[in-house]
Amino acid sequence: MAEAKTATIEVEGNGLGKGVCLDNTGSAFSPYHRLATQLDDAERLLVYAAETGREMDPKIGDAVLNARNVSADKWDKPIAVGVLSALTSLSQKLHPVTAASLKICAGDKIVEESMRGYKRFALFLTPIIILFSLATFITYRSPKFGGKSQIALSSGHA
Repeated sequence: MAEAKTATIEVEGNGLGKGVCLDNTGSAFSPYHRLATQLDDAERLLVYAAETGREMDPKIGDAVLNARNVSADKWDKPIAVGVLSALTSLSQKLHPVTAASLKICAGDKIVEESMRGYKRFALFLTPIIILFSLATFITYRSPKFGGKSQIALSSGHA
């Protein structure tokens, strides 16, 4: 009967502080198991580069796709180096876009809430701007405030 490998690893950067979780993939036994998040980031940046039409070295895509095709517990040094160098190259070529910013944008709820707030603010400002524009235009054209009226301009007394 096959026994599942269960390892305890420390979790960092998950927003809950340091903690412990169970990992049934066996990846905790590999010295490269922490590179899985970097692989996700590299994939995210690679997809963004493809969507925006940026030209990338084929070696970058090969390194990312090769790492994804191999189980994380079977990674070796060349795969880990390939992931990190691909992530570095992608980060340099796509600056100022980062994997973190793409991850935030992928969270549609956050983007929708932000856009809803911007739309409300724009709708609030629109009538105010229109009223001030009209008031400025009317007072500028009014002879009472030193502006030239249409009658004075047409009679040549301007």
